[in-house]
This record gives sequence, C-alpha cells and structure tokens, in this order.
Amino acid sequence: MASIDFGATMWGRSWLRVVEPISGTPSPQLPRARRMARDLDVSVGEAPGTISAEVVERGLTLPVEITVPTWTKGAGETAGELLRVHGGGAVGGELSRELFDDLVKRDVSVSVPLDQLEFRCHCRSRATHCVHVLACIYAAVLAIDERPMIAYELRSSQTMDTGRLDADWVRLEALSSVGFYG
Repeated sequence: MASIDFGATMWGRSWLRVVEPISGTPSPQLPRARRMARDLDVSVGEAPGTISAEVVERGLTLPVEITVPTWTKGAGETAGELLRVHGGGAVGGELSRELFDDLVKRDVSVSVPLDQLEFRCHCRSRATHCVHVLACIYAAVLAIDERPMIAYELRSSQTMDTGRLDADWVRLEALSSVGFYG
C-alpha cells in the first residue's frame, strides 16, 4: 500500500503543524490518529469554521465536530482581497504558493493553534485532545492538500463558489469511450 503524505502542500502543512508543532513533545497518540485519518470521511469547510466526521472505532461510531475561529473582519477582508488579486480558487479549488506567502506577510493565519479550537467528541478519553479529534484534523489536512481552497473556506465567514469550471475544460462524462483510443 502506498504511503499517504500529510502536508503535501503548504496549505495542508500549515494545518499539519497544528497537531505536529515543530517544538515541544509530540503526542503519543499521533501515529494512531494518522492511521485512523487515512480511512476517515471528513467534512471540512462546508460550513464556515467547521470540521466534522464520524469516527468508527471498535464498532462504535463517534461524531466529532471541531469549531475553528473564522478570521476577524480585517483579516477576512485582506484574505478576500488577496484571493481576488491572485485569482485563486476559480478552478478546482487550487490556490497558489504566492497567495499563501502574501497571507503570511500580512499576518493572516491560515491555520489555528490547537488550544484555540473548540471540539466535541463523545469518547471516554481523558486526554486534552483525544485521538478522534487528532484524526479529524489529520483527515482535514488530507482534504486541504487535495483542494487547498478548503483552507480558505474554513477560516472565511462566507462561503465561496469554487465549483465553476474553466470554459476550456471538458467534463469526462461528455467524452465517449467508444473509439477514444483509435
């Protein structure tokens, strides 16, 4: 089985640092959370400031919801302005490295420290951040790596329409497989 890389983009890496900070002692739950995240179906950015999933462990389904603070009005306006300038998110939710760098230069954080997140999990763990919450964040990292616009939508207080297609694109279902290869 191929290894799954978490934080393959700078957008996902920003969120990866939430659970794997560069300094400090790593949580012993991280390897287990990574394994769980690979199979987790997570909902990220569908509602501003919300990451949610249903974690199934040992036959028990645990709903997990993480609330992420959205940007302040000023940071949101700056992010929106930079998004328009860079033309980001128009096709497939792709965002450029330049946009990320400009957000950092203007002190607009893409991610939020772990202690600023609110979370709900109904497991019996006494850990400050249970393995299910960590798995949910890892799954969000994978989703953000796949479609970086999710990182923007997660922090923005308004939803964006990034589902539109480029006029030059052709939908796969519009192509006929008969005679396609000659």
